This record gives sequence, C-alpha cells and structure tokens, in this order.
Amino acid sequence: MPYILLNSNLIKYLMESNPNLRIIIADDHKFFRAGLEAVLRTFKYVESVTQAENGKQLVDLIERQPFDLAFVDVSMPELNGIDAVKIISVRHPKMKTIALSMHDDQDNILEMLNNGASGYILKNTDKEEIDEAIKIVMNGKQYFSNGVSDVLYQKLISKSNKPELSQENDALHKDRFREIIFLLCHEFKNSEIGEVLFLATSTIETYRKDAIHTLGCKTTAGLIKYGVESGLYKDQVLLDKFKKVIEEKLNGD
Repeated sequence: MPYILLNSNLIKYLMESNPNLRIIIADDHKFFRAGLEAVLRTFKYVESVTQAENGKQLVDLIERQPFDLAFVDVSMPELNGIDAVKIISVRHPKMKTIALSMHDDQDNILEMLNNGASGYILKNTDKEEIDEAIKIVMNGKQYFSNGVSDVLYQKLISKSNKPELSQENDALHKDRFREIIFLLCHEFKNSEIGEVLFLATSTIETYRKDAIHTLGCKTTAGLIKYGVESGLYKDQVLLDKFKKVIEEKLNGD
C-alpha cells in the first residue's frame, strides 16, 4: 500500500490545477530512464520529460530551464543524487524531488530527506504508484513506497533508542515532537496535524508513536498529559506560530 491515499476529489483537483508538469529524470542507466519516461508520458498532466545521465547534468539542466519535479537516482557518477538534491533544494526550493533507488537503504533514505527530497520510491514500483507519488508530492506532502516507509519508521525508532543523536537530527526530531504534542493538546487529530504541518497523516502517526516511545508514555493521552504538565501546551512561540489554525478550529467547532 502507498504511504497515503488520495480521494477522488483531490485527484480531480490536482489534475485541474497541475495539468502541465515539466519533469526531469536523473539516472545513469539509459534503459531505466527510457522506461520511466515512457510511463510518465502516459499521464495526461505531464507536459514534458527530460533526461539527465548523472547528477551534474541534472543540476546544469535545471539551471538552464524550469522544471516542476525531478526523479533522482541516489547513486550516480560525477555528482550523486544526495548532493544533487541538496543543491536543488537550496537553489530551487519550489521544485519537488523524488528519490529513486533499487534498495530501501536506511541511511540513504534519511540523507535524501534531510537534503530536501519530497519522497523516496523503489525502482521496481509500478505505474500506479508512480502516478500517486507524483500527485501527493505535488500537493505538498511526502511520499514513500510501503517498504521504504517501514524502513524509515524502524530507523527513527532505532535513533530514538541511541543515547546521543546528531545535534541537527535531534533538534529536528524534538521540534516535531513539540509541535505535534502541542497540537494534540489543542484537540487536533492526526489528519488535521498533517494538514497544518504539510505532512502525510502516516508521517504524523510515526512521529506520535516515536514520541510516545521516547518520552516513556503509553498512549496519546499520556502525550497530552505531558504537554499540559510541562507547560508545552501554552508555549508562547508555538501559540504564536499556530495562532491562526487554532482560532480557525475554535470557530469551526
């Protein structure tokens, strides 16, 4: 199963609002590039497909013409996918990238995500999943193949069990924990938190489970209790950050 599912109304909206996607494929295997291009050209919302045979060529082509989405192989000569995605995310922050690999390697998945990739799919995926991954990523969410999402979750759990994390990853993880616990305290559901943070509901669920494990809680109610007792629920920085969505929720209720 894919990481998240789209309902028919959202699919219709995406088809109408993004009818002319310009896509580039970066992979050092010619036959794979040709096969993926053939699949992409069957989608009515795809305007053009361009190929690059390595990371350097990918970056050079993006500098010369605009693209909406790039499929980027992790392992390529001259400039690998991990470094290429990092360059793209800095120079072209509005452009989306989906990582490609033959392997569900934990370190590569996390590196690609940390460098700005919006998704990670395996090369043996089918046409339907490619279609869904594009729609989800272009809608501002993240997408991972089912096997990849399982690996990612296990990696997050294993990191939380280690006595020390890198300062960057630790800060990112703690920030997500704080935001999610804060929103839970203000009666947001997982799906609503996903909309606020621009993450898939399944991603929020992963963070929630990891927060429960890390903080030694047993349930979501335990997280909320922690948020109240620690004063996190009234953190002024978070109140300012989410003031608008909290007000909208109160007015909606």
